[in-house]
Amino acid sequence: MIKKFKDINNVEKECNLALLDEIDEYEIDLYRSVLWTFIKLEEKTEEKTEEKTEEEILTNIRKEFSDLLLSELSAYYAGSKVDDGWLELYFYAPNGKKFQNITSEFFKNKFVFEAGTYKESKFKFYKETLYPNEEESHQITSNEIIEELQKCGDDITKRRETQHYCVFQIESQRNRFMEDMLDEEIECEASEAEDDKYPFIATVFKEQAVDLETIMTSVKLFILLVEKEHGQYHGWSTTQAHE
Repeated sequence: MIKKFKDINNVEKECNLALLDEIDEYEIDLYRSVLWTFIKLEEKTEEKTEEKTEEEILTNIRKEFSDLLLSELSAYYAGSKVDDGWLELYFYAPNGKKFQNITSEFFKNKFVFEAGTYKESKFKFYKETLYPNEEESHQITSNEIIEELQKCGDDITKRRETQHYCVFQIESQRNRFMEDMLDEEIECEASEAEDDKYPFIATVFKEQAVDLETIMTSVKLFILLVEKEHGQYHGWSTTQAHE
């Protein structure tokens, strides 16, 4: 499951969320080699055509390269990021033998590139750098909701009611959160769920557009307010805007 998002520094990232599930559980401790390849984006591939965008070409190359490394080195794609004109690809493998030769053969006459390997344990780089944090995870799900609305012809710049879901372990935590919302004249509704850990829900109703920038401004705010009461923010929902 590969998802794209932008981090706090506006760096474009892509993460294979299923990486640790794809590797055999009996072999996962062997995967201590990080294989990296940096591709200079200014260089154009010979495959460039008017019908294909650079993003499509890079996606195809990433898939072909990933398949090759999986076949030759049992290496799994972890993710990528675009930084300072370079596309950085990262993989995990039991070892990096033959990686330099495979990479050189694959990318020659396509891109200017650099490649290397290093050792680490417990997928540190994947977990700390590539895997989305809470805010980035909500950015991914928000994008998915927005894309579904757009597929239905919705104008995401139109204001409509959205529901934001905040959950708490203790009823008094929820009550204090709702009091803060009411002080700001923001409508809330209390409910309970069967969740043993976070059974107390506060649904916040907010009138707003649902473009990503507007939504993420609200998401960031609610994450901060919920954390103040030791709760969790569980996302948002809405319906199509009325004509």
